[in-house]
Amino acid sequence: MRAFNFFVPGQAIPKASCRTANGHTYIPKKSRTYMASVASHCARAHKGFIYDGPLRLTVVVFVKRGKTVTRDMPSVKPDYDNILKAIGDGISEAGSCWADDSRVVESHCYMTYAKDGEPEGVVVQVEEVCEDMARPALFDLRSY
Repeated sequence: MRAFNFFVPGQAIPKASCRTANGHTYIPKKSRTYMASVASHCARAHKGFIYDGPLRLTVVVFVKRGKTVTRDMPSVKPDYDNILKAIGDGISEAGSCWADDSRVVESHCYMTYAKDGEPEGVVVQVEEVCEDMARPALFDLRSY
């Protein structure tokens, strides 16, 4: 199975909902800029072939811990699902990895605090999934 990783430095920006103004629909600039950054880092890390089969997308978001924060995990905004949308659309925009993020059949997103001295950012891994992968017991609908 083939796989590759890349790092997108800086704060993870979730994909914002489309907006409409003067009869035109658009994605806000902050989201567009972040997706372009994802596309750039993806294109630098991955060269050669386009994945055409099922894929697993794993994303680890490192956020800065506020000075007064005492909790162990960053259970705060931004929402992980909107970060995944921005990452997926950014990789699609790169055009060097997959034709479309519909190829992703499994995704995992983890949010954690960056340790002292570590940068804030996102680690992304894209890997092929065997078509005959073992299905977890959760997938057996007869048990429900």
